Amino acid sequence: MLGMATPSNWIELVVNVLTPLLITALAYVATRVEKVIAQHVKNESAKAVLLRMNDAIFDAVGEVEQTLSGALKEAAADGKITKVEALTLRNLAVSKAKTYLGSVGVEKAREVLGLDEEAFEQAIVAKIERAIAESKR
Repeated sequence: MLGMATPSNWIELVVNVLTPLLITALAYVATRVEKVIAQHVKNESAKAVLLRMNDAIFDAVGEVEQTLSGALKEAAADGKITKVEALTLRNLAVSKAKTYLGSVGVEKAREVLGLDEEAFEQAIVAKIERAIAESKR
């Protein structure tokens, strides 16, 4: 009877073999779930930063347009602003957008976009020019 397997021996054998396998499988699943959640959070954070950047640019363009652009057009003899005035207004909008974002927001947006300071400035200018073009439609 020593060599015969009893039901309790089989159960013990199954438990001893399957428990480490089950623990390993659960650890793998938990790691994968953690990575998926971390990526989701990272994507949502990046999305929030970019939406905030767009809002800051839109608000800056709106403010400059409402407060200064109209006054400059009225002051001009032909009702049009000069290239120098347009550049001044654009630079003011860039400055206001960065102010609205704050230093932390600017750094986060640069990080999300993977841009250095100069490239980030160019990206803001491009978005400002697009916002201006859309507001004229």
